[in-house]
Amino acid sequence: MLLEKTLQDLGMIVLGPVGRLSEALDIARSQDFDGAILDVTIRGGKIDSVVDLLVERGIPFVLATGHAAEQLPANLRGQRLLQKPYSIEQFTRAMEFLVAKKAGTGSSHAR
Repeated sequence: MLLEKTLQDLGMIVLGPVGRLSEALDIARSQDFDGAILDVTIRGGKIDSVVDLLVERGIPFVLATGHAAEQLPANLRGQRLLQKPYSIEQFTRAMEFLVAKKAGTGSSHAR
C-alpha cells in the first residue's frame, strides 16, 4: 500500500496491485499502460505468460523477486530485477528504469 500511495503521489495511475494470475493476464491483454512491476510468483501460477504478453506489446517491466537471477526460469533471466526485500530507493530506480525504457532510452538487461 505504501508503494501504491508513493506512485499516486507522483501523479501515476496505478492499475494494481493484482493478486491473481488471471487478473494480471486480463490487464496485460486489455489495458493500456506504460510499465509494470511483476512479482515472479503470484496466486494462480508463475508470471511467465504475462511477461510474454508484455514483451509482445512492447510494454517495459521489472521483475520483483526474492530469488537469485540464476534461479529464475530461463525466459526470465536477463530481465531487470527488483530484488526483495527492496528499499524505496531501489523501487524508485526501478520506476526510473520503466520511464526511461518507455521513452526509448533504457536497457532491458540492466540490473
